Amino acid sequence: MNIEKHLKVSEFLDERGFKVHLNKLNEAAIDKVYLDLNNKSLNIELCCDFFVQEAEIIKFRQALIEYLNGFNNVNISMNYVNINKDLNTLLNNYWSNIVYLISYEIPSSSAWVNNLKWELTDECLYIYINNEVALYTLEKNNICNKILTYHFNS
Repeated sequence: MNIEKHLKVSEFLDERGFKVHLNKLNEAAIDKVYLDLNNKSLNIELCCDFFVQEAEIIKFRQALIEYLNGFNNVNISMNYVNINKDLNTLLNNYWSNIVYLISYEIPSSSAWVNNLKWELTDECLYIYINNEVALYTLEKNNICNKILTYHFNS
């Protein structure tokens, strides 16, 4: 994928007079946009060759919800391209985003989220959870699917 040929988030925001302070996310390219006016939903697929902090993605999503009055179903997925590192190194770099996502989606997780451990075996990510309540909460909040909205392509 040639990122340079896509509209950057900063260009999209500037063209619309949209004011939100973003750091790295500004340089991400907009790959695909799915707009459903009937269901008032928006799905944006961004791509970049660097990691973006989950806090910045959530900030952008919340700003879009405010900007698009009435659109409560706004999803942003990241497609990380040309990051030439082994999967274990990628997850070491990305783990803080997963922890942030869990903390954001489940505010009550502050008691246990930092104690989560992970392991990569045969390209499968295992997250070790030390109690049944945490496991139930992760499942109930669909965290696995939310983590899977991020892709690592090379």
